[in-house]
Order: sequence, then C-alpha cells, then structure tokens
Amino acid sequence: MEKLSNENPENIESKEDAVESSLGQISQCSQRWLQLGFAAGALLVGGAGIERRMGNEAEYASHVSSSENEKSHAERKNEEIEIKKIFGDSVVFEIQDGDYRAYFERKSVERLEPNLVNMNAAGWERFSNEAFTEKYLEYPKGWIAGEVGEVKYIDSMNIDIESKRKIGGEVVNGIIGAPTIFVYRNTQSVGNEPLIPIKREVVMHELGHANDWKTDRDLNLKERYDLLLSVYNRISSPDSYHRDGDRYYENYIDGTQEGLYQGAREYWADICAGYFLNPQKFIEKHLADFNLVDTYAKKNDPTFDIFNPERGKHP
Repeated sequence: MEKLSNENPENIESKEDAVESSLGQISQCSQRWLQLGFAAGALLVGGAGIERRMGNEAEYASHVSSSENEKSHAERKNEEIEIKKIFGDSVVFEIQDGDYRAYFERKSVERLEPNLVNMNAAGWERFSNEAFTEKYLEYPKGWIAGEVGEVKYIDSMNIDIESKRKIGGEVVNGIIGAPTIFVYRNTQSVGNEPLIPIKREVVMHELGHANDWKTDRDLNLKERYDLLLSVYNRISSPDSYHRDGDRYYENYIDGTQEGLYQGAREYWADICAGYFLNPQKFIEKHLADFNLVDTYAKKNDPTFDIFNPERGKHP
C-alpha cells in the first residue's frame, strides 16, 4: 500500500543505506504497510529515469493517438472523468505518467529477470532462485522479466513502532532505475522455522504491485484505466475478496480519495497473491476476482495456464 508516512526510526538507517547505495537519490517517498501476520515484503517502485522533454511528449502523444479509434478514445476520456471523480485528479496524472514511462521503457530497456542481492542470507537463496523467475511456469511471461529489476534482502526487522507489529515496507516513487522488491528478516519466518507459504504470499503480493495499472510495462493507457475501475467495482461488490474473513485493504479506506486509491492497490495485490498461491481455492471462493487476474495475467502470455500440472515444478 502506498501511504505517505514518517519513516520508522528503528529501521531508517538500514533502509536509507540500502536505497541510496542501490538506486541513487530518492525524489519522492511514500509508505505502504503490508500486514501478513509475521510476514513482510516491500516493493520499491522506480521510474524509468526518462526525462519528460517536449520531443518525448510529442512522440508519446502520437503513440497514444495512433493506438485508439474514435470509440476507444471516447471511452478512455469517460473513464478518465470517472477516475477523477472517484479517486481524484492526481491519480489520473500518476497513471498517465506510468504509461509514459512504460512506453519509453518498452523501446529502450531489455526485458531481464531481476538481479538477486544478498538473497543467500538466512536461507533465501534456493527459494529466491525459484520464486523470482519465469522458468518454471510459475508466472506468465512478462510478469517478472522487465517488471522487477532487483530483489534485495535487508538483514533487519521491519516493525511499526506504534503497533509493534512485524509488517511490510514502503513504496518509493521517482527512483531512477527498475523497480526493486525488498524482503526483510521478518519476511521469512516466525521464530526459527521458515514459513515458505508466507514467503510465497509476500512475493506474489509484491509482484501484483509491480503489475498494476501504475507500474506495469505492457498495459496501454485505456487498459490501465480499465483495470483500476474493475478493481474499484470489485471492492464495492458484496462478494469482494477476503483472506479467510480478513479484508486487509479496508484498513486504508478511510473516507478519503487517497485512502480509497491505496485500498484499491492493496486489493489488486492481494487478489494476485490469491490467484498464484492457491488457484483452486481462489477460483472456488472468489470467481470474479480470479477471472480479473486471469485476464491480465494472460495479456502477454495467452497460453498461460494457472492449473498446468507442470507449473512450479523445479529440477
């Protein structure tokens, strides 16, 4: 969840050192807290490092125009008005900026799987080599490669100083370079016992953030609007997703447009985790959410089958 907040004093030194050494100067910070019992993960979402210049703006505008016909243009403009009404003008600007960056990334940045940094610490090595790759049919093509540039283990606890809960991390925007997923000491275990299912849930949740309407490299502008409004409709539905009765995303829906938007981002990440972690249970209990994720998961990989018996099998 993206939420402006003060940094946790107990954790600030290690986080700032990690961010500054790996990604350079931070131009804008915002914080999201992921509550998964004793698990925690953080997605650092970076821009493409592309300066918005007049020539680039003209090229991008031409790209958007050429990808639409009269009908789809009118639909997109109506969706834009609806998003502004529901979430505020700033969300439209944020999505447009993400689409702008994604357009130039597709032109200039090779799709590679993420670099793994410090992942041999505390038993993460084998898990991370299997979890952050598309080799084993775990994820559709384009879900990881090109969407996450680095996965980095930080050997510290990530704790909310007020609630004392072991929780997630932050999303920081405006970084030069590819998105980075941070994992922490408390992401992986309770006591001394590894909790691989919780690790997997954290990973799948964070990958959902890397593939949403704001950060995905492959969606066009209308598809970004479509996805956000689809998620909003699911939040508003009586059969909205919950994890065994827990509607985590509701923690952020506080009556403000900002809170509703952050709740939507968490809802999407949560249903992505549900889809990839236990698809059979997910389709049985949350068919509408399953279909929503399945549609977008297959955008770049139409043959992807979440129920493929070979999915996730490692040598």
